[in-house]
Parts: sequence; structure tokens; C-alpha cells
Amino acid sequence: MNIGRLGRSAFAVSMLAYYAIIIALIILRTPDWIEMSFIFISFIWMLFVYVGRLHDVGYSGWWSLLVLWTSLLGLIALGAWPGEKAPNKYGEVPPSEISHLWNFWRSKMS
Repeated sequence: MNIGRLGRSAFAVSMLAYYAIIIALIILRTPDWIEMSFIFISFIWMLFVYVGRLHDVGYSGWWSLLVLWTSLLGLIALGAWPGEKAPNKYGEVPPSEISHLWNFWRSKMS
């Protein structure tokens, strides 16, 4: 399965949205089962985002296991590392617009 590539800006927006939802759930004092359900379900979302970002920098999606294990350090590294400037074996260079995030997710859902 080829996930494709995800640029830095789309990765940053995706991460900000994820953490904003987590903070909102905590602030709203939702029941623990709702928070845990969101975290469990969003794990798949995070895998797609990490794999897409790793593909953009030219690495295999299997490296996402290391990124998940290192947590914050891996997240910062993925956000800071520039993507490859040319097409690679994972696809074309992703556009820098945030709208690419919508296209990235729409292609994964179909």
C-alpha cells in the first residue's frame, strides 16, 4: 500500500488538530472512555500521517515505529526535516498548500 507523501505544513496542521482535540476533550471534562476511544481510534490517523511524512523525506513507513517509540523527539524531527525536492519512490513532491491535507485524507478514505 502506497500511502503517498505529506509535506511539512500539512503534517504540522494535522498534529495541531490532533493535540487541540485532545486538549478540548480534557478541558471539557469528557468521560475517560471518550478520551481513550479518541486516542485509540486516532492511532490509525497518526500512523498515516507519520508514514506520509516519512515518505516525503524518503524513508520507509516502517520507521514510524521508531518515531512512535521516541514520541516527542520523533515528532519534532519529522516536523523539522525538509522533504525531498524531487519525486521519490513514494510519489511526487507534495504541494505546500494546506489543502493538500484534505486530498491526502480523502485518498486514504476511498
